[in-house]
Amino acid sequence: MLNDRSYMRRGPGGPDYQDVVSGRKALFSLILINIGIYLLFPPSAQNTMALSMDGIRHLQIYQLVTAMFVHANFSHLFCNMLSLYIFGSLSAPILGAGRFLKMYFFAGILGNLLWVLTALSSGDPSYLVGASGAIMGVIVATAMMLPNIEMMMLFFPIPFKLRTLAIVFILIELFNQISIGRQSNIAYLCHIGGFIGGYLYMVLFQRQLIQWNPLSFLSGNSSSQGSFRASDSTTGARRMPHGWSFGGFSGSGRKTDPGARVTQKELDYLLDKISREGINSLSEEEMARLELAREQMRGK
Repeated sequence: MLNDRSYMRRGPGGPDYQDVVSGRKALFSLILINIGIYLLFPPSAQNTMALSMDGIRHLQIYQLVTAMFVHANFSHLFCNMLSLYIFGSLSAPILGAGRFLKMYFFAGILGNLLWVLTALSSGDPSYLVGASGAIMGVIVATAMMLPNIEMMMLFFPIPFKLRTLAIVFILIELFNQISIGRQSNIAYLCHIGGFIGGYLYMVLFQRQLIQWNPLSFLSGNSSSQGSFRASDSTTGARRMPHGWSFGGFSGSGRKTDPGARVTQKELDYLLDKISREGINSLSEEEMARLELAREQMRGK
């Protein structure tokens, strides 16, 4: 069976096979539900699902969630679902269905709440629809787990690392909120709240998966936080679980023979990293170990 293969089992820092499958199912379910509501529900029902000040005053709290599944028009739906697919296809397989959905709704509800609090204080009678806040949370959470994945913007065909895109997105939202704010029909505060929600979810509940913290500069530490990115305090060797060897170092930090046999755990680590970040993410040492593993499998 496919899930009996070694590279489908949980490796160091890698996703579990069941998380991969369930995460993808959750992602496509969200997309299909959003599309279904847009196509099948009449405007009157969609208006009831939208987040409005009148609804909040009448304690229709459910609108904080239902508004995430309603979109103003086809282009609004298309852009949101495309973004959800692009970034969710990276993070959902790592988190699995449960954690991905918790992060999605945590970010979306927090974004909607930030908009509500501002609208209440200003007496704004408008309403809010769309999954943008939740998707902004997905973007920042994905960047925190996979900061070095390279992506290209549609109208700016130059590769950017995902963490760079996340920073650009939040700066654009902040600039738009400050410059046009209430004059626009776009809820920038909801987007900003979604960013905050995605960040808080990762810091509070998934710290072990964080490879980049957007606020690390506040503590003077710009290094990645992943458990397999840390360095040994005396040798500079990458810390590995006891008994492992990798990249010329043993788990104790002592040098090993670079030609030593590649263990199954080390091979799982390499394959998991390729599945998460692509083969170009491997260092020269890692590529050499992968090639040695290939030779071992051929019986050389």
